[in-house]
Amino acid sequence: MTQRLKTFLLLLVLLTVAVVGLAVWMSIGGSRVSRSPADSTAPPIPQQEVVGFFRKAAQERASAARQDCMREKLGPERYAAVTLSPQSTTTEEQFTLLPCYRQ
Repeated sequence: MTQRLKTFLLLLVLLTVAVVGLAVWMSIGGSRVSRSPADSTAPPIPQQEVVGFFRKAAQERASAARQDCMREKLGPERYAAVTLSPQSTTTEEQFTLLPCYRQ
């Protein structure tokens, strides 16, 4: 056999061993560092808690806007309103913060 053929066969054997070794390593768990956070064993956050969080945040923004109107001493006829969609099933509640206005 020529030297070239021996080198080619040696590289072929090394490549085969590397591929088989990688396949075995991945099948038994692979690298734990490269796992994504979605693979963790932590339980998912319930949908109601997520929706409740956004609803509470919207209500707090509306309350702060009302207080700003009162702070400006423009009277109780100026206020801010928040509209929450009760049939929303998404994680983010749809809400609209209206500016202060005079009636």
